[in-house]
Amino acid sequence: MRVSGLVALRWEQVDLGAGLLHVNRMKRGTASTHPLRDPELPVLRRLRRDDPEVPQLFVSMRQKPLTLSTVRKMITRAGE
Repeated sequence: MRVSGLVALRWEQVDLGAGLLHVNRMKRGTASTHPLRDPELPVLRRLRRDDPEVPQLFVSMRQKPLTLSTVRKMITRAGE
């Protein structure tokens, strides 16, 4: 999955009950459904419980959607 697809993920695409993630691919890709398993499901359930009003899966500490630039900087720092 591309970073642009990850930062665009919204809770409405996640079915925690069925353990499925509905992905809308960027750049003319085909939409698909992916299974969610351990360890993803417990973490996603906790995230949803902690911030039920936030529509995006991945947000900053200020509860704002992550940007491509922010994710790239995070990966660069982790690599260093």
